[in-house]
Amino acid sequence: MEAVARWFFDALFGLAVNDCALIAVWTLPDKRTRFFDQTAQAADYAMSRAGDSDVYMGVCLYPPGIKRGRGRAADVVACPAMWADIDFGPHHKKPKLPPDLDAAHEILRGVGIGPSIVVNSGHGLHAYWPFVEAMSPADGAAELARQWSATVRAVARARGYDLDSVGDLSRVLRVPGTFNRKDRPIRVDVISGIGVAPARCEPDDLRSWCAEPQYDAANPMAVATVDMLVLRAEAEPPVGKFTALRENDRRFRRTFDHDRPDLTDQSPSAYDLALANTALAAGWTDQEVADLIGYFRCQHDLAPAKALRLNYVQRTIGTAKAHQQVGAAVGELERMGRPAHSAGDEPVEDADREKILALLSKILGVPIVRWVQDSREEAIYSLILRDGTDILIGPVTNVMNQVAFRGRLYETTGTASKNVKGHQWAQVQNYLGLIRELDENPETGRVNRLRNWVSAYTEHVTVYPSEDRTQAAGGGHPFTHEGELFLQANALARFVRYSLDEPVKKREVLMLLRSASFSPRVIFARGKSGNPTTRHYWTVLQNEIIQGGTEGVKAFRET
Repeated sequence: MEAVARWFFDALFGLAVNDCALIAVWTLPDKRTRFFDQTAQAADYAMSRAGDSDVYMGVCLYPPGIKRGRGRAADVVACPAMWADIDFGPHHKKPKLPPDLDAAHEILRGVGIGPSIVVNSGHGLHAYWPFVEAMSPADGAAELARQWSATVRAVARARGYDLDSVGDLSRVLRVPGTFNRKDRPIRVDVISGIGVAPARCEPDDLRSWCAEPQYDAANPMAVATVDMLVLRAEAEPPVGKFTALRENDRRFRRTFDHDRPDLTDQSPSAYDLALANTALAAGWTDQEVADLIGYFRCQHDLAPAKALRLNYVQRTIGTAKAHQQVGAAVGELERMGRPAHSAGDEPVEDADREKILALLSKILGVPIVRWVQDSREEAIYSLILRDGTDILIGPVTNVMNQVAFRGRLYETTGTASKNVKGHQWAQVQNYLGLIRELDENPETGRVNRLRNWVSAYTEHVTVYPSEDRTQAAGGGHPFTHEGELFLQANALARFVRYSLDEPVKKREVLMLLRSASFSPRVIFARGKSGNPTTRHYWTVLQNEIIQGGTEGVKAFRET
């Protein structure tokens, strides 16, 4: 067993462990942790404790100097592999676990990319996907670990099981060769990969198989959701539904036959989406559509392995659902008409408001709960989402322009909403107008927040007088001239981010500057080399913007 432990530690950690990235070995019941910079030492220590303790190792590596505990996720310096922990059988308190070892293996096969090392932990399976080169936290190791754990859980849910989430970087798992002592002692054994160099992968290899969280019903940002899917190489669509649709829908028949010259995009992915659109419209379930996509790719030998990638199939079905929802929602808005009681500024009744918000959410692809207008003059608009995300759409020109509106959505959420026809966009604008909330509170309005930012900025940096404006402009500093304040948007945005700890972007600052009656100016200056150059500044009458002083900053921070 010592040889097995040595092989395992070397296979998992050998390419990454060093004197700055240590292996953590943790034991129960004494809750003692020892750190090692060599795999053989870690393995030998683990085996020396196997006679009387449950022995675990951290799946990630830690820096030297940890005095207490077994290491936190924030302490991790390297992640040498991804992992899965699949409990099974009746020895656990958690309900809806896989019943046996075969069911646990079925979940692993459903992930799509097989692990290099599989360990039977006594009452569970531990699986490992070692990397070619260890990931650092800065490369997104924590996010990939969460996504990979969520993917394994999604594959399990599709089979009716519920697994624990194990995607934290501080996770500890049992060491092969030791014993699981929860009930009677059972040896922890390597059951796959033993004795050979493990196949290694890149992080992107795993990302391509991850589930798409944006289509998970538990995701507060989800609008179109997709059922959990079981993807099989031998999948076939439901015979009766497939035959009926093929005989009665010429377009579906030509799509399945890979004979659609009218499709601008002739890629297999475009055909998958066309099939999904038609099948969903005919009332097929998500699983039936997934089987159809796999069957189509196999019949035409169009990279059939792609139909086994959960994220790809989820994304295809989710996109098709979103297309359907947009068309249905726009049609329902058109049939709904303008509520008779909503003329002028009279508020829309709650029932109508909720219905409009639900329909607009489907059209725009994000779950909207509020549409806010800041002030009546030089107004700017914001979408508030269900999870509290505040999307600054900007001035009314951005509301009128569908491309600009969708661009602001994508910048904040990463959601590419479907383009709608011109008359349909006019409907969207009309219904946004019906549910708008006018915010004229001087303490919370965005324009007034800008004024407080500027007040704080001019209190904490040097504002150059008029006679030094050329020198100030050369360094991008604020200055005054003829009763006006001149400042650069970049400098203000940096101050707000780093001094006021507000995650504001330059683009948002530019929108607010325009809304607060600032005007753009090009200023001639001399750079550090003494050569003439130009600087882009924004200016406003000083007595119109500098107001509130410290009290204004305090009010801003409190809001």
